[in-house]
This record gives sequence, structure tokens and C-alpha cells, in this order.
Amino acid sequence: MAKPCVFIHTNHKQILGAKVARWALKRQAADPEAFDVAFIDTRDYPVFAEHEGQAYLRDGVERVWLNEDLQSFTPLRFMPPKLMGYQGRAVVMDPDIFALGDITALLERDMGGKAILCRKRSGPKGGRFTTKGVPFPKG
Repeated sequence: MAKPCVFIHTNHKQILGAKVARWALKRQAADPEAFDVAFIDTRDYPVFAEHEGQAYLRDGVERVWLNEDLQSFTPLRFMPPKLMGYQGRAVVMDPDIFALGDITALLERDMGGKAILCRKRSGPKGGRFTTKGVPFPKG
């Protein structure tokens, strides 16, 4: 089985932050070799260019897709399962999150047999989401 991986999704505007985040993750880890850190960069996915200027819905509001948006990397948060061959453990994070402690505890956390572990979104939108895990598929 592959090592657990922390994926930092990013774009060209936030690549420096992503590099600092990777450095902080490894610096704070008791065993920096226990996990990998990989970038998921919008430059590696031409599909984003294909959608430039097109309308899409976000939180029920129509918006226009702009690749120069500071957070144009957001859809990449769904890539880690495929990138890991649907095996192993991963954490996905934004490029502006910097580790103050060892992420290994999160990578090793008991997920109660669920495939996805998440937390309720905080703030005014927080009440619209659930925190129930998704069971592993049978088979």
C-alpha cells in the first residue's frame, strides 16, 4: 500500500503558499518520511482552460468561471482518490494552510470504517451540510 499523502491543491497564484505549506508539514512531522506531500496544480488540468468564461452554479448562485480567480483550484479537491488509485489515506488542503503540529495523527485517525471523513462547515453556511461518513463500497 502506498504511503499516506497530503495533497495541496493550488494554482500559479498560490504556488508559493503551497511550497511553504509543504515545508511546514514536513518540518512539524515527527517522521517526515511517513507521508508524501503532492501538489495538484490547475496547470496540469487543461479542462480548466476549456471552461474559461462559462457560467456555473455555486451555492445556488450563477457565477462565471475565471482561471485567474485566486481559488480556481477548488474543484481539484476531488482528485485524490483517483490519483491514489482509490487506495490508501489522504488529506486535501488549501495552499494557505500551514502546519503548526504533526499531521500524522490526522492521517492515522480512526475513520470508523468510512471512506471519507469530514467536518461540518463553519460559518453561516454550516447548517446545510452533514458530517456523516460515506461507507466503503462492498466488493
